[in-house]
Amino acid sequence: MRQRCTTTSLPSLERLESLCDRRPEEPTAIDSVAEQQRVAPLLARATSLVHGRRPGPDLRGADLAGRDLRRTTLRRAVLRGALLLGADLRGVDLEGADLVGADLRGADLRGADLRHALFLNPMQAAAARTDATTRPPGWADVSGR
Repeated sequence: MRQRCTTTSLPSLERLESLCDRRPEEPTAIDSVAEQQRVAPLLARATSLVHGRRPGPDLRGADLAGRDLRRTTLRRAVLRGALLLGADLRGVDLEGADLVGADLRGADLRGADLRHALFLNPMQAAAARTDATTRPPGWADVSGR
């Protein structure tokens, strides 16, 4: 049976959209930590809907800096807030991996499959090492950094 998001999530979504719709010149004082906490349950719910009954490893907040993760199964992994600084993720399949707040600075993503990773943002993609074999999401330009 297919699950649906309920209208209880709409206030968070509407608030986030209103913040994104502001013009750059508008002075704003946004508490980014509070906003992240406000939308975190919505994002977590989206992750659980994608993962269904077959979640991957829960590595939320894990310190994986500098680790060789090439032989690690990370499909549908929860990597929220994980420290992946300089980690070796060459060739790793990150399909369905939740990357909210994951620190990918200097992570080696050459040959990694990011096409269906969840919540990867442009700053994360730009901070990682990639090449022509990296399979990015459709919106990303990761042409060899």
